[in-house]
Amino acid sequence: MMVEPSLDGYRLAPLTPVLQVQLAERLNDPETWKPYNWFGYEYGGTPGGNLQGIPFGEGGMLAVVDENSAFVGQVQWVPGFWYGGANRNRAWNFGLIIFPEYQRTRATRAAMILLFDYLFTHTTAHRIEAATPAAAVKRSQGFESTGLQREGLMRKAQWREGEWHDMTLLAILREDWERRRSEGEPPHDAS
Repeated sequence: MMVEPSLDGYRLAPLTPVLQVQLAERLNDPETWKPYNWFGYEYGGTPGGNLQGIPFGEGGMLAVVDENSAFVGQVQWVPGFWYGGANRNRAWNFGLIIFPEYQRTRATRAAMILLFDYLFTHTTAHRIEAATPAAAVKRSQGFESTGLQREGLMRKAQWREGEWHDMTLLAILREDWERRRSEGEPPHDAS
């Protein structure tokens, strides 16, 4: 049996039917999304087997669990912006939700690093990117510790809680990931 990589007591795992039910319940709770991703009840409705409308053939979703297999959150990836020419010029765009009781732990950082490792190991992706609220990036130094680099600011790109918010574009390239691996960065020096 293969042991999945772990980091800081967290690992990625398949999103089983039991976890899908738990996730659907959590996604209908505004506290799961706050402070930066609550858009109102119309967003996503009641997720079913294909949570949030992700076409699984073109992306995926994994659970984030702790060392006791407690469900901590989820990571997902979809084809990102198409940079022209062939489909190989498309990046993975990722998102994640870490449940409120696990925020302010190392779960978010571990989930991102493990996802980057997973996608760069199992796909031909050259780039993994995300747009995240600029206020979240300002509050956290954790993004840089994952290997993500800030690439730009998208002004007033997200409507949330009655006003427009700036978003920051973050990305990691395969060569950044390979350099981090060669320097012994996580998850390769993790348990």
